[in-house]
Formats: sequence, structure tokens, C-alpha cells
Amino acid sequence: MPPKKLLFIAWDLDFKKGAALVGGMVKNPYYLLKGISKNFETKYLSTSKNRDFFSHNVRERVDTNYLAALPKYLIRCLIISLKISRSYEKPDILHVHTPALVPIFYSFKNTALVVTAHGTHWPEFKANHRVRGLKSLVIYINAYLQFMLERKIYAMADRVISVSDFQVKELVDDYRVRPEKIEVIQNGIDMCFYAPPELSVVRDTDVLFVGRPVPKKGIDVLLEAIKIANKELPSPIESTWVFGQGWVSEPNVGNQYAEAIQNIGGRILNHVPEEDLPSLYGKAKVLVVPSLGYESLPTVLMEGVACGVVPLASKSFGNVELLPAELLFEEGNVKELAKQIVSVLTNISVSQKMAATVDLEKYKLERCVAEHEKLYMRVCNEQ
Repeated sequence: MPPKKLLFIAWDLDFKKGAALVGGMVKNPYYLLKGISKNFETKYLSTSKNRDFFSHNVRERVDTNYLAALPKYLIRCLIISLKISRSYEKPDILHVHTPALVPIFYSFKNTALVVTAHGTHWPEFKANHRVRGLKSLVIYINAYLQFMLERKIYAMADRVISVSDFQVKELVDDYRVRPEKIEVIQNGIDMCFYAPPELSVVRDTDVLFVGRPVPKKGIDVLLEAIKIANKELPSPIESTWVFGQGWVSEPNVGNQYAEAIQNIGGRILNHVPEEDLPSLYGKAKVLVVPSLGYESLPTVLMEGVACGVVPLASKSFGNVELLPAELLFEEGNVKELAKQIVSVLTNISVSQKMAATVDLEKYKLERCVAEHEKLYMRVCNEQ
């Protein structure tokens, strides 16, 4: 039997050496696509607000910025859809990791459609955005229209993949996805790539933060917690902050944190290449994920645990599916986080043993790939 044709669509897929894979919507499709077996004839398309839409000889701009007028966006999607339909043989499966791009593929409307919710946009937007003036109000309105569009897209899909059990509820309640259409497949990490360092490596970074510099990531919470913890420790905390791109509505949001981080002696690293991340985890004692308002299940938690870092995370969202209660703190509670940081740094060997008990079996890339391949075959057989 000939291999099924899979067309894979995601944001910012970049296979060049030195590429920075920022955010779960980029990183997780990247690893999944690399792992798909020869059972599928795979082609991929990628887009972002920073780069042209591309695949081989197709180069068209798809503006996914929420400031873009929705009618203009839809018209452009239709034009590109017509061009793509002339360049591509109809796939058997269309797997989309950026729901906003589904209208591009209107000409493939009878193809099996799988959509992955890498953190649902509307709850994340509300956790990040504050209406301040006319421009931010326009952004809010466009984001709401985007939310309504995504509801329609999820209704079109044959299957919607949730990357955590936590996310299922909001897909049902906010996006009105029928429960029987939802498949939970956790994101997978490459356990050979993300692995503990050599025993000779010195963990000289006390606290590590990895994420986008946006409000929902709880950067202010961690900054205040470090200040408090410094008063109880014999020497100041050495912290490293690995930042990726900021939220589209606040593109310079990272700048507001620079001075505060410098004031506590921290260092900022921007757009770190993927191949450098394991060494940063390997040199850290504690990884803190102090998310606020919304988070599905941060991939950085799995990466950190796989590299032997002690994780501390907000006791909310999908975090509770991965970590034991001892490694969680009340969302936004600065004093509790500070207390946990001090406890881990002063009892590091005990904390490392606790972190080593975290079960990563269902977060292995091999399992993630296998579950996706089984799902692809099921939706094909249902057509």
C-alpha cells in the first residue's frame, strides 16, 4: 500500500543549525515532524508574522498578526489557497498546528483534518493582554474575532488534539468542541537530546527561567521571589533568563524586564539555538515556571526534568499532571516560591532525588510520534 500523504502546517519551522525554536507551537511540531515514519509521504508548510509563507517554490505572505484586518486576512488566505491547490497533490491528511491557517486550505476541504491546540489562543491572549488605549482595544477586538474563527475551525476538524488533560475542559467549554472529537496526546521530547549532563559538569546557575517575556509567564513573580530568597541565603542567587519572542500585542515587552533582571545580577540570553538548551539546563540547579492566568503544559518542564534540573512550577493548569505537590507553589504566591527556592538550594541533593521520581514516560517523543501516526490512520479510514 502506498504511503499516506501528510501535509504538515506550523509556525516558524526552521531546520537550520543554530535556529532558536521559541514556544511550544514551534518546538513541538518541529520534533514531531522529524519523527514521523516512512509510513507517510510528508510535506510541510510554515509561516510566521516575521517570515514569508514558504514551501519549495511557493512564497506568499500570511499575516497572522492580530492587528491585521480579518477580512483582508481571509481574502489573502483564499488567494493563497488557490495557488497551493495548483502546486500540491491533494493530501490524505492535513495536520495544522496553527488554527488561523486552516482557511488557507479551503481547496482541501474534503481532506481529513487534524488540528492541534498548542495552548488555546483566547485564554492565553486574555492572560497576556491589558486594554490600554485605542490600539490595544483594536487588538482585543481582532483577537476576539480570531477566537470566533478558531471555534469554526475546531468545528471543521475531524480531530482536535489537546496536549494536556487540563486543556480539554477549555476546548469543550470555551471552543465548544465535542468531547468525542478530542484526542489527548502529550507533547514529546527527545530524551537522547535532553538528558542529564556528564557528572563533571558543574551546576553553577542557581535559578533558570526559559520562556517568552510576556506577562503570563510570571516573570515579575520570580523577580520578587529571588529578592526575598537572597535575604535568606549566604550569597546572591545566580540567575539566567532565556527569552524568546514576545507576545504580538506587546513586541517590546522584554525590555521592561531587562533592568530588573540586571539589578539582581541576572543575565539574559535571547533566541538561544535549540542545540544549546540542554547545556543550559545541565548547568542549572532549579528551573522555575511561575506562569499566571493560563498555561497548558510547558514543554520546558519536561526538558528540565529530563536534564536533571529541579523544577518548581505554579500549582495550576497542566503542571499538576506532571509534577508532585512538593514541587508546586500557589500561582502568583511570591513568598511561597521564595521559600521553595531557598529550600531547594539549601537541600539540593534531596530535591534532585525528588525530581528524579517525575515520570516522563508518556512525554517521550517516540510515544508522541506513534500516537500521532495511529490517529492519522484512524481519521483516514473514517473518510
